[in-house]
Amino acid sequence: EAMWKVHRGGRWEPQPGVRCVESEITELSPPVAIRLESSGVAGGLGVDASLALGVYKLSSTAIGGRAAWKHVSRPDSWLAFAEGTWFAQPASALGSRTGWLSVRAN
Repeated sequence: EAMWKVHRGGRWEPQPGVRCVESEITELSPPVAIRLESSGVAGGLGVDASLALGVYKLSSTAIGGRAAWKHVSRPDSWLAFAEGTWFAQPASALGSRTGWLSVRAN
């Protein structure tokens, strides 16, 4: 088994206590900004969904136990989590299973 080493005093010393392990996704900081974009959708996005596209900035508000992002130019538009699914949704629907666009979380 490969062992991590630390460089100290001009030489490499084995460090059996150092290891690389799988990380939980919750240990990562959420991105400060997210861009929701489309290169085309069968049947079109529709007016409401197309308004959801654009840049979202991380909010200090958590929704559904997860980070949430607020649209930078349309403050009524949010990206938020509800019951295993991410939604692009209006502020009035935050935390519910409704919105303009959705994607099931892995």
